[in-house]
Amino acid sequence: MRFTLIFLTGLLLFMILPTSAVRTEDSIDDQYCGMLPKEVTNATYAGWSACKMKKAGEKPLWKGLATGEKQVMRFTFTQGHGMFYRVVRIVERDDGTAELKVFGTHNRNHYKKPERAVRTRHENLSVDQLELIDRLASESGVWEFEVGTWDQNAGENGDEMEIYMHCQVLEMERANADGFRFSSVNIGCNQPTKLMPLVNEIVRLGDMKNTHNDMLFE
Repeated sequence: MRFTLIFLTGLLLFMILPTSAVRTEDSIDDQYCGMLPKEVTNATYAGWSACKMKKAGEKPLWKGLATGEKQVMRFTFTQGHGMFYRVVRIVERDDGTAELKVFGTHNRNHYKKPERAVRTRHENLSVDQLELIDRLASESGVWEFEVGTWDQNAGENGDEMEIYMHCQVLEMERANADGFRFSSVNIGCNQPTKLMPLVNEIVRLGDMKNTHNDMLFE
């Protein structure tokens, strides 16, 4: 009788759990709206604004480039409590031209308040601007691994994970002929010296500001 009661109680709890709490292989695509491959969604900081980006018309870079595109880089800043997100996307075309797109939502002081979209901005990038971004990315080593995080302790093996809660996350994606690359960092609590020249240039191009005692880029 006791075993039956425990079993039925467990079954009832399973039935009332929200779908997002039951993380199965089949639910991962739904949770991240297909915007990231499974290898990336296993990372610590990934997919924080994936579904919002898809709703805004963004495509999953890991599935390949569109016709005429040579390279796409996407930098997604998400406030740790989901109060806002901002995306800076850079597209380099086969004809040598490049375009910057900035979109997302305004910061809000309570999660119950409705989200307000920022004005989407499109700008052409010069060859020099694109070369600077590529150089800063190369110098930082941000694309040297397919899936990775910059939130590492300097442990004995250099592989101890430092977990930050409720800080702003920056997800960095690139797709080109070499494939798909992804890395992330909790940019609100951890601003690696080697990475910041690239981040600061993306923030400048996105006309963003460093606020809240340097804890937010918005």
